[in-house]
Amino acid sequence: MSKVYTEKVAKAQSLAEGLKRNFERVKDFGITDEQIAKLIELANETAVMSDELDGLREVVKVKASAANAKLTELTDCLRDAKQVVKINFEQYSSIV
Repeated sequence: MSKVYTEKVAKAQSLAEGLKRNFERVKDFGITDEQIAKLIELANETAVMSDELDGLREVVKVKASAANAKLTELTDCLRDAKQVVKINFEQYSSIV
């Protein structure tokens, strides 16, 4: 998980645990069981999604590296073909 996700999830989990432990004190201020449950649910979903993103980042990194290697290969092939055409065209032009 990235630092931002890790910190937010940890803060949400910590807050939810504190609210649960002190529910009798905070319920009079408008905190409900549903709010605490929602906070826990969102923190868990965010953690799962962040882990999924980490996996996708690794896939993108591998794909980008492979694409860059192919682009380099294409560039080299293109350069070689252009040189052949240029050399032969110049020779052909001088004959005609």
